[in-house]
Amino acid sequence: MAGITVAGTLGATVLTLLWSARREDRRWQRERQDRHEQNRAAEYAKLVAALHAWYTALTSARAGRLNAGLLDEEPDTSDDRRQRTATREVVAMVDFMAPPNVRELAWRAVRAGEMYYIQVTATSPVSEDDIEAAAKRFRQSRTALSDAMREDLGLQPGAEIAEPPKRRRSVPWRR
Repeated sequence: MAGITVAGTLGATVLTLLWSARREDRRWQRERQDRHEQNRAAEYAKLVAALHAWYTALTSARAGRLNAGLLDEEPDTSDDRRQRTATREVVAMVDFMAPPNVRELAWRAVRAGEMYYIQVTATSPVSEDDIEAAAKRFRQSRTALSDAMREDLGLQPGAEIAEPPKRRRSVPWRR
């Protein structure tokens, strides 16, 4: 009888240890998955910020190009190149961490940025319509990428990235 009691106690101890180890493994896996998701979200945020900074730099260079043309000077494109390099560095990390659909959209956004960059920094004359078309493709690719990132992270899709306001014609005030 004593042998059965000892065997039952040992069996209960072993089962408790196995159950506890299994629970600890699940907790560790959940923590690891949460850390990975947080890291992925941080890299997504870096890429979105880099793409936005690059777009802003290109849009400023676009205005600078018009001004430089009027003043017969060379436009400064150093910030454009810096932002381009920074974006390429961040997209490499996203490429490593993201699922295939986000990776593809990330590279599409970079390629759209490259086309906008080429249009803005071209030495030969480029029509304003061609530059605007490249800018629009860049904005649209950023919107598609942001939506895919949000979906991957289980967040609500965002609003479309707004186009810049159109130039308003000056209207004299009426009394």
